[in-house]
Amino acid sequence: TIEKKFWAFSGAGGAVCAMGQGIRTVLIDNYDSYSYNLFHLLTSVNGQRPLVLENDSFSSYKELEEMAGGKNGFHNIVISPGPG
Repeated sequence: TIEKKFWAFSGAGGAVCAMGQGIRTVLIDNYDSYSYNLFHLLTSVNGQRPLVLENDSFSSYKELEEMAGGKNGFHNIVISPGPG
């Protein structure tokens, strides 16, 4: 369950953080066509474009974290389902 102190909805229908910024998402692309759909859905819902990282562009969570701007660089991670 998400506590309301961490989110609110903007008039445009996208989620907005308590700080007034859109929700920052990292989208891990597993080289499937669904990543395109996820990108557009997340952009619409979160109020800003997700950072897309290909699944082989990092080798550890720490590396992913650094690529995404540090510990507070994102709010969530979405992993595309992958081909097949």
